[in-house]
Amino acid sequence: MAPSPGERDYSPAGAGLCGQRRRQTTAVLFGRFVPVVRSLVSIPAGVERMPLVKFILYTSVGSALWNALFVLLGYGLGARWQQVGAYSSYINNTTIALIVVAITIGVIRRVRTRRASGRTAR
Repeated sequence: MAPSPGERDYSPAGAGLCGQRRRQTTAVLFGRFVPVVRSLVSIPAGVERMPLVKFILYTSVGSALWNALFVLLGYGLGARWQQVGAYSSYINNTTIALIVVAITIGVIRRVRTRRASGRTAR
């Protein structure tokens, strides 16, 4: 029989998308910019027990920034506002690429830290 998840499995150190508590706000804020993450970011925030007021604040700021970008693009394009769709794929892809780079850097740093702490413990 597989062990059931315990409190440790949901601690900040064992968290998935949000990671440590200090990264919760970043995940929620910038998660609103990425198409699939936008819909799912509330799950790890809830698992990590992010305070509701803080979640609403960062969700509102992230959504407002994302929407303002497209409103400004539409305004700037004027009668050619339908071209915003052409720009949105570039913006989405750039945002996704930046998040992948940030995650990769985070994983590399975490691996290096664990390896370094493993060497000093011996």
